[in-house]
Amino acid sequence: MNPGPTNGTDLSYPSPSTSTTSTDSTFTLEHELKSKLSIINLNVQSLLPKIDLIKAELSDFDVLSFTESWLKPTSDLDDISISGFSPPYNYIRQDRTGGGVSVYVKENIHSKRRDDLEADSCESVWIEMFLHNRKVLLGTFYRPPNSTSEIWDGIKFSIEKACNTGINTILVTGDFNCDQKISTSNDITDICDTMNFSSIINEPTHFTETSQSILDLILTNSPNSIFLSGVGDPFLPNEIRYHCPVYAFLNINKPKRLSITRKIWLYKEGDYDAYRNDISNIDIDNIINNDPNESANRITDKILEIASCRIPNKIVTIRKSDYPWINSNIRKEIRKRKRAHKRAKRTKLPEDWSKFRRKRNEVINLIRKTEQKYMQGLVDKIHDNNTDSRQWWKTVNKLTNSNKTDVSIPSLNIDNTDLYVENDKAKTELFNTYFLSQQTIDDDNTTLPDVTTHPFSLCDITIDETDVTDVLSNLNISKATGPDTVFCDISKAFDRVWHKGLIHKLQSIGINGEILNWFSNYLSCRKQRVVINGEVSGWGDIKAGVPQGSILGPVLFLIYINDIVKEINTNIRLFADDTSLYIIVDDPLHSAEILNSDLEKIHHWSRQWLVDFNPNKTESLLISNKQHSPFHPALYMNDTVIKEVEHHKHLGITFTSDLSWDTHIDSIAKKASKKLHILRKLRFVLDRLSLQKIYFSFIRPVLEYADIIWDGCTQNSKNRFYSLIQHAKTSMLDEQRRSGILSHKIMVNGVRIHFETSGDGQETLLLLPGALGSSRTDFEKQLSDFNKKDYTLIAFDPRGYGKSIPPKRDWPLEFLQRDAEDAYGLCEKLGLTKVSVLGWSDGGITGMILAARYPDLVNDLVIWGANAYITKQDMECFEKIRDISKWSEAMRTPFMALYGEEYFKEQWSNWVDAYANYYSKRNGDICMDDLKHIKARTLILHGLKDPLVPLEHPDYLHHHIKGSKLYILPEGKHNLHIRYYREVNYLIEHFLKKS
Repeated sequence: MNPGPTNGTDLSYPSPSTSTTSTDSTFTLEHELKSKLSIINLNVQSLLPKIDLIKAELSDFDVLSFTESWLKPTSDLDDISISGFSPPYNYIRQDRTGGGVSVYVKENIHSKRRDDLEADSCESVWIEMFLHNRKVLLGTFYRPPNSTSEIWDGIKFSIEKACNTGINTILVTGDFNCDQKISTSNDITDICDTMNFSSIINEPTHFTETSQSILDLILTNSPNSIFLSGVGDPFLPNEIRYHCPVYAFLNINKPKRLSITRKIWLYKEGDYDAYRNDISNIDIDNIINNDPNESANRITDKILEIASCRIPNKIVTIRKSDYPWINSNIRKEIRKRKRAHKRAKRTKLPEDWSKFRRKRNEVINLIRKTEQKYMQGLVDKIHDNNTDSRQWWKTVNKLTNSNKTDVSIPSLNIDNTDLYVENDKAKTELFNTYFLSQQTIDDDNTTLPDVTTHPFSLCDITIDETDVTDVLSNLNISKATGPDTVFCDISKAFDRVWHKGLIHKLQSIGINGEILNWFSNYLSCRKQRVVINGEVSGWGDIKAGVPQGSILGPVLFLIYINDIVKEINTNIRLFADDTSLYIIVDDPLHSAEILNSDLEKIHHWSRQWLVDFNPNKTESLLISNKQHSPFHPALYMNDTVIKEVEHHKHLGITFTSDLSWDTHIDSIAKKASKKLHILRKLRFVLDRLSLQKIYFSFIRPVLEYADIIWDGCTQNSKNRFYSLIQHAKTSMLDEQRRSGILSHKIMVNGVRIHFETSGDGQETLLLLPGALGSSRTDFEKQLSDFNKKDYTLIAFDPRGYGKSIPPKRDWPLEFLQRDAEDAYGLCEKLGLTKVSVLGWSDGGITGMILAARYPDLVNDLVIWGANAYITKQDMECFEKIRDISKWSEAMRTPFMALYGEEYFKEQWSNWVDAYANYYSKRNGDICMDDLKHIKARTLILHGLKDPLVPLEHPDYLHHHIKGSKLYILPEGKHNLHIRYYREVNYLIEHFLKKS
């Protein structure tokens, strides 16, 4: 086994609880590290399946840099998002799998991608960060093994371009697959020598069974900017061949990320009888006075005082980057693992390395089990009938990671200078100043225009206590109140309504007296401030605009703008702040003259009423189906030519110049496809009614919006639209109904056995899986694609496999014989008296034993990848595949997803040992004597390129099973029924029908 790193400083990123047991010097170091910009790089070898571990282990770092991310162009970035970090900057291979680079930066750090520094010939991501008015460049590279010199040339060219930016602090990291230890003269040293870079990693980062090498590097042109660097402990599930993370802390203070304290109410433990009694005994007369604001505050304080006494509560500290399932126990176990790693590196003893590996695996399992438990709790909450509508949607957002409101604000640039604002207090002032600037109108030299007055007048409205009571009694108290979530439209249209002009127009429509005074009071002396993470700006006076988020706001805006339609000769349509003119063009010159005249009138109106129409954002769309449209003169607004476009989105509908709807359907498809991802995520955990609720709320409105207008689209567009609907319907069906596969469990020989069924034909097929296989991993293509009209398929998971866990799989000498007895017991329980058996690999051996022992049960037998004995060469082959880390990703992934790495690795090794027992204790005989007892018609399939089962074995079976047929697939391998499932399914059905 690989002993691991031999020396060097281990990284144990500081956490609040570590400081309590540290010495003063260690505490000082940890305190320093918390304030420094931190960067970590790791060769992750597939980011997606390890993202849960990365969230738990690395979220305290500021920049996460990964090589070999193995993302695809079709990968959904939502699946690899990390709380507290901006979406990753990715290099993704377009032409082949593997490789790739992903870089995450904390949300509160201003960063941008510098793709101008990236060379086409190499895999890299460059980012530029801004901290305390200082720029930092970070380049991450992945150089595949055995790369050509062209890759090195690209890397050097890219770094040289970075050096020419004039930025003083540059770091280069990644996996270069070039061992620094081997030679003092290689491409890395050449980069360092010619570009004045230093390598700050000087201990091994990559380990195999027989070697240790420095492949993962951090280079910098400013070594004095490095506060601390080193190699961290390996926390990913790699047993023998693995990379360690490399890290650096810079002498650059990062923006502070403040934690938030919050009172949590334990409502389920409240004494509500006592609470109601205390509320009813409040002396209301001593609370209420003539000041309504003070009275409201007093009542609120009193209710909270009583609630604090009768409902248990506690104060918790919340860090925005924390995931709910990453608790103190996980952090404690991570610290134990780090200490185990330090000890193993110090002592170099095999037993200490073994203890470290065990602790690492324990932490991995703990993280994943804790997350699963948390997610299951969310699912249970959705299915709970007592969950109200608001909590239901909140829980759905958590499940789908759809809540994007909790996002940190990065450093803000000041007026396109090199100055940046980083602390929250300064950000609030900057935002507030900007927002107020949008709500300021210079009306010093503006006189109120004349308006047409109306003969009627509305001066007073009387509202008494009964009216207020009636309104309050009709309020939906289950809805959120106060600033729960506020969506602010900062469009200048609503922000720059001239208050004097609005009052003037209110008068013109008959609003006078106390009502006009009320409106004037409503608009005047309004103030605003910005709040970020508890930091507040100063109050600022709002001098223009209508209140956002209010009911009156849009009404007042419409009153203000509606007289724009006067004296307009073309057709005009107003919808809130959307204004559109249109005309039927008979004579292009005449039509352009009318439109330009109306545009001039609108411009004149806007100057009178201090409304800012932006001609640069105004667009013209000429709609015609003529092959050769006549010349149309230009249109102008405020002496600016209006841009003519091919398509324009108006009120959510994309109109095109030829009035086709392909562009609009394409827009719908893209938007709906993103939302369909929600259904795809939840379809295996939520019931059908919950999925329908999500569909009708999130997806159907997108698909059907204004469909009466674009219903005349082409058939191709309709087909694309219908495919989206069908996709949604399929996603809403539960797994069993989608595939026609039903899942069951039944007690067999004292064990709860899981099996799946499909089809409803008269003949029953019993499907027996291979080593560590299951019904779905081994026989999905048979369960879903086989002839279900004539056959009923039953695929079972042997004990300790698939979903027949518990119990944990054990391995008696004749474990395959026991599997055969379980298969027979299953048939007995299901009342089956005749079955045809399909067995693959171990399942094929089980099928032969079953057919020999119970000839009256098995009518037909089809086996492939099976053998009746094992040879020395077979055992040598099995030993070569004992180490699952040497398997391809494609081979490992289904088992890892089914079992997790620890169980899979343990049981696969046990499987090899079990066959070694057959070899040593039974002279290799598995079921040789059983073959002569097989009465069933038998078909033996064999892939000529099977690397595990040589032709010797099917040939032996063919000669020792009476009347058997042997069919060889020249290109077939061990899993021929998966790769060539159509041909195999046909061969099996053809064979069965001849019985």
